[in-house]
Amino acid sequence: MNDDQELERLQQALRLSEQQAKFRHNASHFALFSIVKELAIRSGLSETDFHRHFDLRRHHYHARSLEKIEDLHPHRAAEFDDRPLADVPTDPGFPPLFP
Repeated sequence: MNDDQELERLQQALRLSEQQAKFRHNASHFALFSIVKELAIRSGLSETDFHRHFDLRRHHYHARSLEKIEDLHPHRAAEFDDRPLADVPTDPGFPPLFP
């Protein structure tokens, strides 16, 4: 096997490893999401309210992640942020799930 073939093999292995990590992360996310959703509904929160709270928190943490990227690489954050300006949260946080 020559160097180019070895490099291609390693790049394919890296892509596969990245895909596997992404699948595991997604599976973990959906498992946790379903557990928390079930607990919230059993505690009296409507499914609609749960989804509203989830979206508020998702937007909040997305914005915080972009801020961290911006601190390190100011121009890179804009490349990752495809939200319209109206969707950028201006709140410092989010309301509690159970007031």
